[in-house]
Amino acid sequence: EYIYTAEERKGPMKKPLLILAFLLLPTVIASQEPEDLFASESITVDVGVSSQLTLVPDEVKLDVEYLQADLYFFPKEDGAQQIIALNTEPEADKFQDHLRFRWGPPERTRLRYGAQCRVRISNVLPRVMSKIKFPLNGVQKEVQEYLKPSKHIDSENPEIVNLANTIALGKDDMFEVVSELAIWTKNNINYSLGTLTADASQKASWVLQNKKGVCDELTSLFIAMCRALGIPARFVTGISYTSSPLFTKRWGAHGWAEVYFPNVGWVPFDPTFGEFGWVDPGHIR
Repeated sequence: EYIYTAEERKGPMKKPLLILAFLLLPTVIASQEPEDLFASESITVDVGVSSQLTLVPDEVKLDVEYLQADLYFFPKEDGAQQIIALNTEPEADKFQDHLRFRWGPPERTRLRYGAQCRVRISNVLPRVMSKIKFPLNGVQKEVQEYLKPSKHIDSENPEIVNLANTIALGKDDMFEVVSELAIWTKNNINYSLGTLTADASQKASWVLQNKKGVCDELTSLFIAMCRALGIPARFVTGISYTSSPLFTKRWGAHGWAEVYFPNVGWVPFDPTFGEFGWVDPGHIR
């Protein structure tokens, strides 16, 4: 996610300015060999994320007071993920969820910026070790927002509600229900790069109707079914390692889910990779 803002110089002669933004795919260098990644207790990787702004003024001279870019897509600290080092170019202000780059009156029409991170990912995740009764009897206030429908997670869609209830019918164990939702998504939605969904994310009901999508769409459908059953679930954006022959590069952008289990916390589920209740250390938030 990116936010770009520009404020022109005050005065009667304001000049229009077009800003073109390009996200460059992240580059990743891992300290482990690929065959060791899934068996490792932890891995250390170097992640580079960069982007570029191109300024197109209506005249040769740029009449801009300042330019600001907020970068949200970079590794974050959490229980299983430690940021060892973080460097930016140019220097940026660091906030909890984004980096802010700011330029004074730009002297060039093309501005590149980015972050270089060294990240250690440990194979330490919250585990569901005992039965949690389903359906849930109330949900904590701080996670209730993850029960609501959204633009891509249309969990109130009748077909999604009916399917989720059919899958959960007769089950009283929350982990079993969530796992069955993930298994159904994995087995019934075709992972396809040859559709428009590779360029523009479709909502969960579209994925259910068309039975195809990429990782974002599979995850949105899985989350929608969880929410339809009153189970809090949220989307996780990051990068991951894959050995799939569909990809020429082993590391790339990826999306998966986390489900909230009472007295346990947020537990990862990746319906694309078939990792239910855990994810391998090759997942970087």
